[in-house]
Amino acid sequence: AMGDGQMDTLEEMWDEQVVEAEDEVFGLVTSFLVVQVLRFAVSGTLPDEEGDEPTLQVFSHQMQEVAVVFAVAVICTATAYTPKLLSSAFAKMEQDEDQHQQQQQDGDHAEQRLPSSSLASSGNGHAGSGSHNGHGSHSG
Repeated sequence: AMGDGQMDTLEEMWDEQVVEAEDEVFGLVTSFLVVQVLRFAVSGTLPDEEGDEPTLQVFSHQMQEVAVVFAVAVICTATAYTPKLLSSAFAKMEQDEDQHQQQQQDGDHAEQRLPSSSLASSGNGHAGSGSHNGHGSHSG
C-alpha cells in the first residue's frame, strides 16, 4: 500500500513486524505500570518513573511487604507460563492420540490382510508338508 494500493511481500513483512513490536511495547508498558501500582499498594510509596524509591524507603520495607511482592511475582509468572504449558500439553495429547489412531488403523488394515493370507499359507503349508512328509515319503 505504498501508494499503489497493493501489498507486496516486503510490505506484508513490515506490517507483521510493526504489529509484533506494538504487542511487545504494550506488554512492557502494562507490566511496568502493574509493578508500579503493586509497589505503591504494598509499600505506600510511589516509585519514580525509573522505578526507584528514596534511599531511606528502600531499606525500611518490612518482610511482609517483600513477601507480598514476591508472591505476586510468582503468581504472575505462573499465570504467564500456564497457557503455554497447557497448549504444549494439549498439542502433545493430540499428537499422541493421532499416533494411536494411526496405529489402530494400521493394525486394522494388517488384520484385514492377515487372516486371508496367513490362513491360506498356513493351511497349505501344514497340509502339504504334513501329508507329503508324513505319508508321502514313507509310502513312496
